[in-house]
Amino acid sequence: MRVSLRIRLLGLLAVPALLLGADKLQDALAGLKSKDASTYEKAAEFLAKHPQQARDPLQKLLQQYDDKDALTRFRAAKLLGDLNDQSSAEVMKKVLFSGLETNAAVRVEIIRALAKLGRKDVIIAYSNSGLEKSATVTAAIALAEDSKAELGRLLSSTDDERVSRAAVFAISKIYKPVLENPRNAMASKSSGLSKAASSRGKLPAPPPPPSTTPDDKAGNAKAKLEPTAADQAIFAALKAKGESKNPAITKEAAALLQEISKIYKQP
Repeated sequence: MRVSLRIRLLGLLAVPALLLGADKLQDALAGLKSKDASTYEKAAEFLAKHPQQARDPLQKLLQQYDDKDALTRFRAAKLLGDLNDQSSAEVMKKVLFSGLETNAAVRVEIIRALAKLGRKDVIIAYSNSGLEKSATVTAAIALAEDSKAELGRLLSSTDDERVSRAAVFAISKIYKPVLENPRNAMASKSSGLSKAASSRGKLPAPPPPPSTTPDDKAGNAKAKLEPTAADQAIFAALKAKGESKNPAITKEAAALLQEISKIYKQP
């Protein structure tokens, strides 16, 4: 009897606690709409600490297209990216491909959230769909990209300054490690050949001698890397932008291509 009574009492005590938790969750969700920075920060902090309870309501908020308050959807997208829940990526994909989210800032934040979740596949698919017409969102897609092939395609297919500059910046980040230390790229390539050879049980044929150029300060020859098809596509896109009518893009693209040309063979 005592055990049964104790269980009942615990149950009665649990109900108010659950209701209190539900109230706090609703208050936090309401706080996402607040224009007061302090209120929003407290709401975001609570939701971040309770990801399991916050996930479903945040996903619903993101899909409330009829709500004129785009700020709430923007914040919901950001939090869903921070919660690191892969099911949210599918909801974001649905939102993007539906075409119902008309606010470009919300779509930008969705792209950023997808990048946080490691869903570059969704970003690439959306970019290739041709659904996105906003230069701001396309620039965000470029900044989220780390695929040479996709960035080469983006850069060669746009005349918009924002998208071009974003793509050039993203490309510079990809090549930065190689430009700073070319030996890392050569060592990585050599390691890949060794692994492939060991898996087949035989040594690979020796690579052809690299081309050299006496372009360092001491006059010593530097070996140049062999570009891949993706590298060549980027070089072509940078060259084309270097000849564009926009002086800002021309300068940035030409400068980056010049740096890359010191490391990679050029056609």
